[in-house]
Amino acid sequence: MSIIQDLFPGATIPNVDYGMLQSAIERQLRLESLQPVGTYVAKIIQLFETMLVRHGVMVVGLTLTGKTTCHATLAAALTQLKRDGEESSQYEVAKRHTLNPKSVAMGELYGEVNQVTQEWTDGLVPTLVRMAINDDSDNFNWVCFDGPVDAIWIENMNTVLDDNKMLCLSNGERMKLAKGMHMLFEVNDLSVASPATVSRCGMVFMEAVYIGHAPYIKTWCESYLATKLPDEADRLFALLTKHCSSAIKFVREECREGTESVDANLLIACFRMLEATLKAEHGVNPNKAGVKTMINLWFIFSFVWAFGGNLHEESRAKFDGYVRDSGLIKELDPSFPEAGTVFDYCVSPERGGFVSWASITPTFSYDPEQPYFNILVPTGENTTYNFLLRVLVANNSHVMLVGETGTGKSVMVQGFLKRLPENAGSIQAAFSAQVGSSRCTAITTATPPPHPRHTP
Repeated sequence: MSIIQDLFPGATIPNVDYGMLQSAIERQLRLESLQPVGTYVAKIIQLFETMLVRHGVMVVGLTLTGKTTCHATLAAALTQLKRDGEESSQYEVAKRHTLNPKSVAMGELYGEVNQVTQEWTDGLVPTLVRMAINDDSDNFNWVCFDGPVDAIWIENMNTVLDDNKMLCLSNGERMKLAKGMHMLFEVNDLSVASPATVSRCGMVFMEAVYIGHAPYIKTWCESYLATKLPDEADRLFALLTKHCSSAIKFVREECREGTESVDANLLIACFRMLEATLKAEHGVNPNKAGVKTMINLWFIFSFVWAFGGNLHEESRAKFDGYVRDSGLIKELDPSFPEAGTVFDYCVSPERGGFVSWASITPTFSYDPEQPYFNILVPTGENTTYNFLLRVLVANNSHVMLVGETGTGKSVMVQGFLKRLPENAGSIQAAFSAQVGSSRCTAITTATPPPHPRHTP
């Protein structure tokens, strides 16, 4: 707006009324149990405005800033408006075709000639473009490239993104994009994109500040707690609102993480830990006395491991001091042990309080039949991670173990997989920078996949 005022001083810029579209966007967000935050809805409208003038659009931003939800919600809103009978040509049924350009080789992305038979095989991009060209309706077709932009594959899109709108293949075929077709790029950053590519595309920049922390907390409390623990939903919402933002700020300013994360990662980790522990098998039974006390204990436990589980050893000592000084423990469990750190204790439903991991570590029995490198001596440390693995996998949550080489990650996971019940299956695969998409296909099709609810 400042640029326009500089170019046209004194000019009054009229506001475009997107009332109908805005209402449709907010309705779609509510249908997905998401919060219609005003700043985020404005970002979706900005994407719509950009797509009106550009057929190549890049949605740029870190993970969990709402990039996918942004264009998915816009597509759903445009589709619903069309089905509701709106006559505007700007509102049509929008179909999204998503692919990851970095997950396949160049030949699989754009097509290649078989060197033996000299036959041409279409790649993913020409296949999707051909599908859109053959669509005789007025539908919008968006090809969404959900993956990093680099000079290896994006330079082949230059003729597609400029006014020619022409996809040129290495077999000499030229494909003109259909009228309602858009190339949508969902990327983390543009650090290696060339100026030629950037100048051809419209840009929509997403930041976590447009969403904030409160909508995540509110959505989780409305979607999960309202059905599982309705009597405690308001209290837990207040606790999360009071303590989560300050914990994230402390971690960002004072601590060092094992692997890089964003703020929403830590919030979601806290939600997953609470979902995994606030269950009857862990002493949280709404129909029994003392349920409030058990919720308090598991809240402290989940808070500690969600915000502090990814920290380096020296940062854990700082986080221990923060948790003890923040008032969380004093508010929920004044009897929390003073010795050690907050990471040294777990909840005992039988005792109704915290006990040390060392006190519940199983005894070690040597098995001479076991290979040496498969032997894992139980300690308080690996007892901790085995428990976290068990409760999170039982809750169908994804788990990532991060650590330096030789710290026992593989042995711990393999031991955990061996103890899974018979109705659970596992597939183990080693990946490196040299593993291609064909190798990944061979891995995933070698063993029949187990039931999705039992796949760690």
